[in-house]
Amino acid sequence: MSRWVHVFLFGVTALACLGIAEWVRRRADGRAGTAMIALLVLDAGWTGAIALQLASTSMRWQTVWFYAWQPIAFATPVVWFVFTLLYTGRDHWLTRPVLAVLGLTTVGPTAILVTDRYQGAIGWGPQWITEPFPHLAGTVTPEYALLLVFLYCYLFGGLVLTGLLVVRSRNVSRAQSAALLVGALVPIVINAARYTGLLPAPGVEYTALGAGPFGAAVAWALFNSRLFAVAPLARDAALEVVGDGIVLVDESLAVVDYNAQASALLPGLASTDDESLGDVCPDVVDESGAFRSDVTVRRDGTERRLVVEETPIERGGRRYGFVVVVRDVTELESYARELEAKTERLEQFASLVSHDLRNPVAVARGYVELAIETDDVSHLEDSIEALNRIDETIEVLLTIAREGTAAEDLEPIALESAVRAAWETSDTGNASLSIDLEAERVLADRPLLTEILENLFRNSVDHGSTSSRPKADDSVDHGSTSSQRGSRADNSVDHGSTSSRPKADDSVDHGSTSSQRASRADNSVDHGSTSPRSQAHEDSVDHESSNEPIDDAGTDANRGRGITVRVGSLADGFYVEDDGPGIPPDRREEVFDYGFTTDSDGTGFGLAIVDSLAASHGWEVSVTDGSRGGARFEFRGVEVPDVHEA
Repeated sequence: MSRWVHVFLFGVTALACLGIAEWVRRRADGRAGTAMIALLVLDAGWTGAIALQLASTSMRWQTVWFYAWQPIAFATPVVWFVFTLLYTGRDHWLTRPVLAVLGLTTVGPTAILVTDRYQGAIGWGPQWITEPFPHLAGTVTPEYALLLVFLYCYLFGGLVLTGLLVVRSRNVSRAQSAALLVGALVPIVINAARYTGLLPAPGVEYTALGAGPFGAAVAWALFNSRLFAVAPLARDAALEVVGDGIVLVDESLAVVDYNAQASALLPGLASTDDESLGDVCPDVVDESGAFRSDVTVRRDGTERRLVVEETPIERGGRRYGFVVVVRDVTELESYARELEAKTERLEQFASLVSHDLRNPVAVARGYVELAIETDDVSHLEDSIEALNRIDETIEVLLTIAREGTAAEDLEPIALESAVRAAWETSDTGNASLSIDLEAERVLADRPLLTEILENLFRNSVDHGSTSSRPKADDSVDHGSTSSQRGSRADNSVDHGSTSSRPKADDSVDHGSTSSQRASRADNSVDHGSTSPRSQAHEDSVDHESSNEPIDDAGTDANRGRGITVRVGSLADGFYVEDDGPGIPPDRREEVFDYGFTTDSDGTGFGLAIVDSLAASHGWEVSVTDGSRGGARFEFRGVEVPDVHEA
């Protein structure tokens, strides 16, 4: 090969290294990018100086350029080693002592070589070779070879670090690191070939030509990765540490890289091969190529809510791609709903305490004050009604508190036995129960299931009775042992009890001319009652049957009269229905709202509690028409225990 072919090869290599260095400068940031630029510039200087040396025809200029590239040749392996430390995330190794050693092992050998012609310490110096064309070449002596040991240590140390990174890297980072490793091996192979006699011009520093393949490897990594990272280990660590899914795409939305979290959230990524994100994950990118901000996907049989955020990657006014962050907010939104429900329950507590408790407390206080003022203890009987109301409200408060927690103590429960137990503990009056269950067993929290059934039974009886309130004229003919307001008012006529508010007509019959207090006092005098409790006891003796109607119109007799509550099976749950008047379609959405009631004495919490307790089991409750025209509450999504669990 002629002189000018050599000059051309070295010159082109120098220019290529400079061009790639500029490319890196535009696309890479950080100290690793700076080290890569420095390495490519050194390669350009090394090959450029050799090209100028070979192009010179005089001994003088060949000597100048020969000594010019010697420091560069010794500095290049050191800068390569520094680059690999930064590239592999080991920049913490570059302490001041280490930097001092690196500088000393670069400057020292260079100084020895340059001054050897004067001090002759290693017997090294250029010699003139005429074949195949005249050029200077260095003399290899044992002392010179000893100086090269430091350079080879740096060279091979960088190769080992890069090789380890190839093993540890992921996706694009592995390909990029492998390209750099192969490129760095080329100069070593060329250097070894120098001593085999296979190269055309003995003594020419062909090793520098290895900068060409190395630069080509860097260029390939730049082009292939599209999102070039000069510190992939640090980038990979950052991607894996982040709890969210991260997807890197180029300007055409082709998938470049992603972390394990993204693969778990978007399984389609695992099968991608430089495909568009919209093709492998159509839920994330719509047909127009725009990112969707809210995505719902199914994973492991459950729906997951994902939020997608994209950030452009731009440099020098040009967009290279996007960083797409995929965040699973399913648990976060569930927690927000739970927090909202707790806040709502707090408001319910405040409402109950401020209204449903304050009113009966005021009533009870009024009757007690009346008893003190009139010295008539019969007024205390009326305060008991208010106290009973307070007790009922406290039970509602406790239920609301219990429903604040999810049903966790699930156990297999025989639904029929649970229904019968809840019926026995509910005030169902004269209503009847019909069970149409096929030995159902359900997974449920027993106390909460009982609470659901009791509330439904009470609702059916309270709102389904044909005459749940006594008529005014009933009070004349029929007595009752019930503690209900209406029955007490009626008993005051027949038995002289003053345990309830008298009606307007009572005050006329008993000579009341003005206030409620006077009316009550008159009643107690006219009828001679001195002990409301004893009078109530007499009533209970006269009508001691607790299961049969007392009379045709008394409150206990009418409570639940003619009502049948039926509990039956559904394909995925059960239902509770009655044959009462039912619930109009336009009111069915409201019945589960807290505070909604059609009963002036009701709290409006019964069915709201049913809905909340069903939700705590993961059930869905709805209201519809019953098979006989009443209200029917259907519970679906009810889990059934397996055979072993049952």
